[in-house]
Amino acid sequence: MILATTSHKPDEPEESSQVRKHRYVSKRDIIIIVCVLFAVIGLCYPIWREWQKRGQQAFCEQNVKAIGMAIQGYCIDNSDRLPPTHYVTDALGTPAFEPETGTIVSWASLVAPYMTARQNFVCPSADTQEALKTYTMRQGDEKTIGLTYGMYRGLSSVSTIMIPDPGSSVLVAETSNHGSNSTFDPLGFPAAQPDGFLIGWNDGNLDFTKRSLWVTRLAFAHTNLGQFSKGGVPRHDGGLNALSADLHLRKLGPADAQVHHDGPRLSGMWWADPNLYH
Repeated sequence: MILATTSHKPDEPEESSQVRKHRYVSKRDIIIIVCVLFAVIGLCYPIWREWQKRGQQAFCEQNVKAIGMAIQGYCIDNSDRLPPTHYVTDALGTPAFEPETGTIVSWASLVAPYMTARQNFVCPSADTQEALKTYTMRQGDEKTIGLTYGMYRGLSSVSTIMIPDPGSSVLVAETSNHGSNSTFDPLGFPAAQPDGFLIGWNDGNLDFTKRSLWVTRLAFAHTNLGQFSKGGVPRHDGGLNALSADLHLRKLGPADAQVHHDGPRLSGMWWADPNLYH
């Protein structure tokens, strides 16, 4: 019995050593695990980013559709007339401020009461510099709301029955405030006044002229010098989300910023009749 007992003692250190090897992770194991985790993250990040971008674009599309429904409600209550782009203070079209909040009264201020609570006026892909604050009269909101969509000046206060081709005419589109992200904004309002609520022309915020070539403030990055024919990066893959005058969703590319003249009027996508809007 004594000999049998002593014969097992030499084996005990070897067994405990094996237990320790299985119980503890070596530095080499940690390095391998970390490398594998980084590799997995590296592979998953592009997929997650693409999923995020698609989600943001889908939310923006829902915003634009909801804006269309809100404008429709406004038109029903206002003899089928579209809202004005903004309240003005002078012949230059300077935006009027709401006294209590110090923010402008824009088209979004007027249609906000008709807007569904699930949607808003801010594209989730827009950064903070591109957005502006505007006055709101929607119940449940604060006095101001964010805005990254602009209304086309050529359709300001126009009766919907006067638009010859509402399915092709742009009414609302994604915009950028004060030329953020190098967007085209050659005639911005003074720095203290936002301008992203308005889609104007390269030579006027109130009226177009015979020299008008492009519309302004669309959210195409790197177009600050008017390089629409060479390209421009839209806020979303596939183009900007826009709303036609018949209140349907559509997409805009950089070349769509060009205006076309038809006598005293503009034709096509940026149709406008100077005798109708004000």
